Amino acid sequence: GLAPIVFSPWLFILLKDIRNIMSSYLEWIKKPTLNSIIETFQTFSYGGSRYGGEDVWIPKECLSKSSNLFYVFSILVIWGLAMQIKKGKTTSDINSVYKISPLLSWLCIPIIGSFVTSYIFSPIYLIRHLIFVSPPFYILVGNGIDVFRKKIVKTLIIISIVFFSIFSL
Repeated sequence: GLAPIVFSPWLFILLKDIRNIMSSYLEWIKKPTLNSIIETFQTFSYGGSRYGGEDVWIPKECLSKSSNLFYVFSILVIWGLAMQIKKGKTTSDINSVYKISPLLSWLCIPIIGSFVTSYIFSPIYLIRHLIFVSPPFYILVGNGIDVFRKKIVKTLIIISIVFFSIFSL
């Protein structure tokens, strides 16, 4: 019964030592900025502007056509979300909004969580650690394509995605 009380002051010292050790292992990771979040979605869209981390940047002129894919994906995600919300408001189908809620949680919580953790404790925000949140991003892109009713519009969007993807290969 007395052991936890006797050793409790040492717990704070242990936690401080663990934090120092962890920060020394993670000192090469820089604190993220809001641009880091944009870079995350750029990486999901076309591979991003970095290769291998902080040191090697791909020249912007090589990415000019591929970076359009980021804009296409962003518009599709936003349009798809807006149409799902509109569908939930105009019809009694509130389930259309609930269908995308788990995807948004899967997409946003890890990104925001690691971003906030990087400021509160030590920097941990790396795009390669967030690759597991790319599937909901792609599903939301697909949802953005699916909200268009005309088959020709869907086909043109898919052709443009394929066209812009060729440049990042």
